[in-house]
Amino acid sequence: EYTVNSVSQATSVGSEDFGETAQGVYLLVNITVKNNGKESLSVSDEFFKIYKGDTEYKSDSEASLYANDNTGFFLEEINPGNSSTSTVAIDVPQNIANAKGLQLQVQTGVWGTQKARINIQ
Repeated sequence: EYTVNSVSQATSVGSEDFGETAQGVYLLVNITVKNNGKESLSVSDEFFKIYKGDTEYKSDSEASLYANDNTGFFLEEINPGNSSTSTVAIDVPQNIANAKGLQLQVQTGVWGTQKARINIQ
């Protein structure tokens, strides 16, 4: 179960000394993942992508770590009944960050055998 809690924008994440700057702007998508299954669920920042139509924007794992104070969905295991919340950073052009019709693709497991899209704006 995936819940998008918020979507915000930033040109950089982290601190001046340790951080990342976007080529365009980071879409910071705060997501809660709940495991409603019967086995442990693997989650990673790389499992999340933004789509505008058929154009794909991949998440930035390093920026996602800085957006979460060096925590986040980095090969995290979530046991049945548990949930985890983190922010995923995705670098997109400014015009895309403000566009309507954006979708967040989510997937389960390393092989991504199950995928879905969530409308986020």
